Amino acid sequence: SEVTIAILIKHQLVKAKEVEQKGVKVLAGGELTTPLVIKLPVSESAREKILSAGGRVEPTSASVIVT
Repeated sequence: SEVTIAILIKHQLVKAKEVEQKGVKVLAGGELTTPLVIKLPVSESAREKILSAGGRVEPTSASVIVT
C-alpha cells in the first residue's frame, strides 16, 4: 500500500491547512508489519521500521505538497 499526503488528508488523518502550515513527517511510534510505500518525509528510526517490514521510502523533494 502507498502512503501519501493526499491519502492522509482523504482519510482525515491530517488537515490540509495544518499540513500547509507545519508539514508532515512520519515518526517511528508503534509497530509496522505491513509493507508500505511511503512518499513522505520520515525520521531515520521510522525508515528502519518501514524497511524492516518489507516496505520502502521514496524520496520527497519538499516537506509536503498538497494538491
